[in-house]
Amino acid sequence: MQTVKQACVPRPGTFDPSRRDTVLHLGDLVAGRIDAAGFFAENYITEGMSTLLTESFRRLEGLTAWVNLLQGEPLVIMLDELPPYFVNAAAKSIGNSDLGAVTTTALANLLEALGREELRNVCVVIADLAANYQAGSASGGKAVAETIDANLNTGEDAQDVMRLLLIASLANVPNAVKGLTVPEIIAALCTPGRDVAHLQNDVIARLATAAWYLHATNDGRLHLRNVQNLVARVTTTAGAYLRDQATKELKERLTVIFEPAEGDCYQRLHPLPAIDEIHVDAERVTLVVAEPHPAGLHPELAAYYDQLTYQNRVCFLTGQRAFDSLLERARELK
Repeated sequence: MQTVKQACVPRPGTFDPSRRDTVLHLGDLVAGRIDAAGFFAENYITEGMSTLLTESFRRLEGLTAWVNLLQGEPLVIMLDELPPYFVNAAAKSIGNSDLGAVTTTALANLLEALGREELRNVCVVIADLAANYQAGSASGGKAVAETIDANLNTGEDAQDVMRLLLIASLANVPNAVKGLTVPEIIAALCTPGRDVAHLQNDVIARLATAAWYLHATNDGRLHLRNVQNLVARVTTTAGAYLRDQATKELKERLTVIFEPAEGDCYQRLHPLPAIDEIHVDAERVTLVVAEPHPAGLHPELAAYYDQLTYQNRVCFLTGQRAFDSLLERARELK
């Protein structure tokens, strides 16, 4: 069997110092400054390279269009409030795609065209990339990330996470890997003076539950989409239920939990009853599950107990949690 050295003959330019770090530009190919036949004769076209070349040639026309449009006099282009624009543009269909995807491609072509010699006098300024990303906003118009940062009082950690994820979610080429894993986010945000120990639990975990546009893939990558995630759908659906419906759901849950099985402690259950619905007699012990009240037992129930004849035939169960928060959980259960 031949060794690798015997079986493989390096191409002549492999050890040429002048070509070792050469980067070829597709624009030079169009201009006839690259020997295409020589390039492909010296390179093996992998599947990934085939996809890259196919997509690159698709974008070349747009790249050339930017060069033709902008070359010449010095020019400054300022782009502001892109995130809310992309949110709205995604709702406008264009063929089999949407305006958001088309704009993303155009913007990518623009940024790549800036590297061309013909556009050396062109400067693009992209301002306010994440602060205006208001999809799923809360707390008086503030973005979710801003609200989390204000509550934690640790700088702009949440906003920096969202800026990072926004950029990582813009790829629109076939089979592109969108989003970042939690370790990748933390690694990218490691800077002097930043406490990264709290990012996962205090920042990223809160964003995952509060920001309805933040999604997770099966392999754990977080990315942004203009579609509600599961938490947001549950919240939206729960908010549509009326108070009476939520109370009924809560009563049914309490009945399942506290329904007497053996009957050793109590034999009758009244979950969240009105006072006139409570029945106490000498034959059975009644458990009343009452709404939470700041005073402990609701004053009306305390007064009812004081006038009972069979006070040793009733017991009350209540709590300290606000009743409205219990109803919110009941809506989510429903």
